Amino acid sequence: MITRDLDRDRSFELGPRGAEVPLLDIRVQRSMGTVDIDLIGDLDVSTVPELWETLAAVVMVGADPVHTVAINVSRLNYSDSTGLGCLVMAHKRCMASGVKLHLSQPDVTLQRLFEVTGLDQLLDID
Repeated sequence: MITRDLDRDRSFELGPRGAEVPLLDIRVQRSMGTVDIDLIGDLDVSTVPELWETLAAVVMVGADPVHTVAINVSRLNYSDSTGLGCLVMAHKRCMASGVKLHLSQPDVTLQRLFEVTGLDQLLDID
């Protein structure tokens, strides 16, 4: 069962014994102008707002300006068109801010989605 906790604005599913299990775990590390983001789980209509909020926060200009945002997508289980759209919007936002966006380690299925949609030509992916 998938639900959304409106008080915390976070999507999760109920795991064993009713424990909350996040649908998307976002891990962020910042170091010397680079922000590394690991995405673990599902990137879809229910989790995109959380990623978008994270991206908006890390691209903001502050005392430690960001030059590169590197998103590791190797542990994404799933992405729908909303997830792909979020990555395109993140690319546009980063470009407008003078920040390089890099996606790394897509699995075969996600790489195929990038190719079929032409996003492999737009996004920096390895």
